[in-house]
Amino acid sequence: MATPSPKNYKHRLLVNLLVSLLVDNQLYMKISKLLTIVAGIALVFAVVAVSSASAATFSKNLTVGSRGADVSSLQQVLIDGGYLTIDAPTGYFGAMTKAALAAFQKENGLPAFGYFGPMTRELLAGMDGSTSGSTGTTTTVPGCAAGALFSSTTGAACGTSTTGTTGTVAMDGTDGSITVSLNSYVGNQTLKKGETKDIYAVKLQATAGKVTVSRFDVRMTKRPYLYFSKLILNDTSGTVIAEKSISGASDVTELTADSDYLVRFENVNAVVTPGTDRIFVVAGSVLSTTDKLTTDVTLTVETGTNGIRTINGKGYTDSLSEATGRTVTLSSTGSTANILGRLSSASPASRIQTVTTSGETDGAVLGVFEYKSENVGSTINTLQFTMNDKSGQKQIENIYKRVYLTVDGRTVYADTVASTTIFNTLGLKLAKDEWKTITLKAVVADADDFTNGSMASTSQVINATNIVGIDDNFSTVTASGANTVAANNLTLLQSGVSLSGLTKSVGNITGANGVKGASSTMSFTFTVNNTGSSDVYLSKLPGVLLATSTSATCTVSCGLTLISSGSTESSDASTYYVIPSNKSRAFTVSGTYGTNSSSGIKTFSITKVYFDDDTTGLQEFNVDYGLEDWYVGDYQAAG
Repeated sequence: MATPSPKNYKHRLLVNLLVSLLVDNQLYMKISKLLTIVAGIALVFAVVAVSSASAATFSKNLTVGSRGADVSSLQQVLIDGGYLTIDAPTGYFGAMTKAALAAFQKENGLPAFGYFGPMTRELLAGMDGSTSGSTGTTTTVPGCAAGALFSSTTGAACGTSTTGTTGTVAMDGTDGSITVSLNSYVGNQTLKKGETKDIYAVKLQATAGKVTVSRFDVRMTKRPYLYFSKLILNDTSGTVIAEKSISGASDVTELTADSDYLVRFENVNAVVTPGTDRIFVVAGSVLSTTDKLTTDVTLTVETGTNGIRTINGKGYTDSLSEATGRTVTLSSTGSTANILGRLSSASPASRIQTVTTSGETDGAVLGVFEYKSENVGSTINTLQFTMNDKSGQKQIENIYKRVYLTVDGRTVYADTVASTTIFNTLGLKLAKDEWKTITLKAVVADADDFTNGSMASTSQVINATNIVGIDDNFSTVTASGANTVAANNLTLLQSGVSLSGLTKSVGNITGANGVKGASSTMSFTFTVNNTGSSDVYLSKLPGVLLATSTSATCTVSCGLTLISSGSTESSDASTYYVIPSNKSRAFTVSGTYGTNSSSGIKTFSITKVYFDDDTTGLQEFNVDYGLEDWYVGDYQAAG
């Protein structure tokens, strides 16, 4: 329930203090009684405002230009609360309604954009006393006696408040989007009674702005309540996002009898940020005692169609699907060690490895992998990796002179270096249920021995061919995941670069609301670091230096027209910049950005930065990774 402002309490204290100085005690009693009546009237008004809010039902987002019954209902709430000073609702969302809504949002701890979206709807829906979101912590204001309006010690309004534990939607005005894909962090799994284990993982990638996952579905082809006591939603950092206890059929929705069952995580509120992939992992706890596992049971787990609900910074919602899933085997025995494998979060991103023509280059990291032995401990004797030359030259033997791994302070060299690289007699000890990390490295050949610009990658399928060993009971291990664990690409260049200091800005906002029909300046600043032993060259023409992308036709103005550098080199020419070996140069690329009143640009982004080791073409090589946040959009003009 809403309560009068604590300021009323302070005023009452002041008046009471003055009155107490009066000799006439009857006058004091009259004034005190009057103040009590005033406080009661304020409380009545507060109840009316809350009742008005909770009685209204809203079905859609509202913004400037919206019309209809929903707008009238919103205006009535704002009028009753004293935020909107008009005699009666008009049904049109104009500048006054926007300002009043922004004031209401600010006072209630919401982003004050004056945009009526899911967060504000949820707030109004909960003003009748209901709560939303995951379990939180309820606190009571100190010094509040039963029935008191204000604390006797602090003057704060009495009542209780609930603080959620899952965060809030990132309503920052960005028009972000998100994609979902099955992830190799978890493969096909075998679980025995009483075990808790990761059974399914998906990777979520955001572009053009932060996106929040608000709901996450888990679909199974068997009745979960017969086998699982709990499902846990977490990420690869170990953060538990949500938990769902399964005590019976009432905790599960049967979509199709005997084949499709739903367990839903509501009010997830987990934010995905551009440039930082987030992997959501589902873990399952198998019942320690159940008469349903007299023989092995196999089921499939997935999110299913529209199983992941999201909301972006503008309040737009979307539903994502992942229907490939993973196979889970619930074992009636499970005494033999089973090996799981995944790519470590410490494995390097896609990058350029600088190589030299004056000898070999040691220490190139191909990938960081993790392995775990479940059921019992084990010893891995053989690991087999697939080496891919993605440039199509099929020359792995020419690229790598030696391949080795480091683990437990040891260095172990591969028996062979080829498209299939094998480590034998490895003796890698794995304790039960503990992940162990290995780092795979290579000695790269002299750069004259292979094609400059070759791109290579390393992967492994988790199966009994690529992983061979025995467990602590002297049984041959299994490796049932069947998931492909792939490290990121490595580009081998004699002239390498890296990018740093990527920033962007938008200015000179014009037009209605700073969006429609606006023509604005935009600029992108970055530093190119020459990590090689020879000069690299960058074009002075934006269209040659950069690859760009827009999500809609730009009919007003849109393009980069000017490049400037923070430094000069004597060897610069009219058509290119030069970055000498082991030096860095900062650049700013600027131009104009505009929207069209009928469609408008959603985003304008830079997708590649080109460079060359000579002055011919100036586009022989490029950097196309780490640029996810390098864009501008119409939402920026609004802010």
